[in-house]
Amino acid sequence: MIELHRPLKSAVRIADRHQVVTKAMDIRERVYFGDGEALLHRLLIVGSETGEFDITPAKFAETFLPELATIMAVRDAGRDCRPPP
Repeated sequence: MIELHRPLKSAVRIADRHQVVTKAMDIRERVYFGDGEALLHRLLIVGSETGEFDITPAKFAETFLPELATIMAVRDAGRDCRPPP
């Protein structure tokens, strides 16, 4: 029984790790590639048409950096999912 339990326990840990990564990737898709990409696209259109951007650098950083952080969250989730050496 113990011999059967070990691989099952390991498989559950791996599945839990993958769920963490999958969740982080889902958030990244929605926030960075959704909201963040839309913001960048809008700013590029406005900037190319008018030569000016309708957002200050401080407001851009305040708006965009949390979205950029979702990429780092995927990286961290993947790193945290590696099995110990």
